Amino acid sequence: MKAQKIKVYKIPLKIKLKFILHLKKNLSLVGYKKIKKNS
Repeated sequence: MKAQKIKVYKIPLKIKLKFILHLKKNLSLVGYKKIKKNS
């Protein structure tokens, strides 16, 4: 079990970072559009 957890942690660090950056971009875009709509 422990070994598996470490594997899961190790694999997608880069992928996770890319995913998080992608999410942040999308969130800021959505927020930007909402702000534009409201103003």
